[in-house]
Parts: sequence; C-alpha cells; structure tokens
Amino acid sequence: MAVRSLESIQYHSVQCGWDGHGTTAVECCLYSRARVFLRPVATKHTHSYGHVTGRPLSTLRALLRSRRVVVHEWSMAPTLLPGELLLIDTLAYGLGQPQSGDIVLARHPTAPAMLLVKRLAGLPGQEVRLDSHGCWVDGHPFALAAGEATDLGEGLWQLAKGHYFLLGDAPEWSQDSRHFGPVERDALLGRAWLVCWPPAHVRRLSSGASEGG
Repeated sequence: MAVRSLESIQYHSVQCGWDGHGTTAVECCLYSRARVFLRPVATKHTHSYGHVTGRPLSTLRALLRSRRVVVHEWSMAPTLLPGELLLIDTLAYGLGQPQSGDIVLARHPTAPAMLLVKRLAGLPGQEVRLDSHGCWVDGHPFALAAGEATDLGEGLWQLAKGHYFLLGDAPEWSQDSRHFGPVERDALLGRAWLVCWPPAHVRRLSSGASEGG
C-alpha cells in the first residue's frame, strides 16, 4: 500500500554547470557559497545553521555527483524540516559501505516509484529490537536525533545479508522499516550530505553513527 500521503519527496537531477544557463535560486545560492565549499578549512564539520565546512576536494566531488530532493513531511524532524533541499551523494555507496546513522535516500520496497529519506539504523547481520524504551541494535541503544527514548512499538528483526533497517527521526510521523520491513542494498540510492536551502539552514550532515545522537 502506498504511503505517499505520509512521505512525499520530489526527486530531481542536479545541474552541475555553473555557467548561468537554466540556473535556479538554489544553484545561485550554491554558486555564491562556492568559496565556502572550496577554501581550506578544518576537517571537523560544524552543524550550526548557515555554516558548511569540510575537505575542499572531497566536498567538490560530492557536489558534482549529487542529486537534489525536497523534504515535504516531518518524518525526519528535527534533523530535516519540510521545505529544506538536500543534496544526495549518489556514489557514496558505490565507493563505500553504508554506515549506521547515515541519512539515506531509498526506494520504498513495495512502491519503487516512491522515494524516502530515512536514517539507517541496522546493518546486515545485526539484530534490531524495538520496544517501549526505544531502538536496540545488537543489544546497544540506537539514539534518535531527538535524544529521547521513544515508544517505537515492539518488534524484532534479524537482518539478513544485504538488508538494512530504516527509521525516521520522528517515529510518530514516519513510515519506515517498522511498517514495510528491511530494505535491500539496491534500494539505497545515496547518502544525504548537505542541506543547501533555505540559505539560513545551510549545513553539512555527518555520516555514520554520530549523526544519530
């Protein structure tokens, strides 16, 4: 059954040229911030709104291979909010492995035309358990972005090879693996790495478990 009413995301290809032809307000915003992306900076990322830091060459490569998605719903609040525009690194999982805590763009397993942005909570071979106190992965607590214990319902999943467990940061608003089960590796289309719109919200998103709290 489709869940588009709860999780609706517009999916676009990014325009990689900076020649001014066919650019939107978003491309202009990114262009104006190019000196921030490329200047030498500390490797530690800052997550306060309005600041983007990182290794300049890796940031440029991620920018050029990115696609854009617009968040319309609240399932990833407070990490991601409706109206924010994300850049998705579409080669992240061709060049590396998914990590627990990544924010990913994924295809819905039973409605492939529907695209979801969720947090990757469980990896192949891991056991994911949900109860009234929160999420547990191999017996260790998995913290949601809000940092509070949340009643996620009850369930136990032993993840098979090549299968991943997805959760929304706002479980009460999210349709995720609690409802449609684990997803296969092929369903992971990329990793969200940057919020690039609106300008006041521009920030880099960490990969890995640190993002999950």
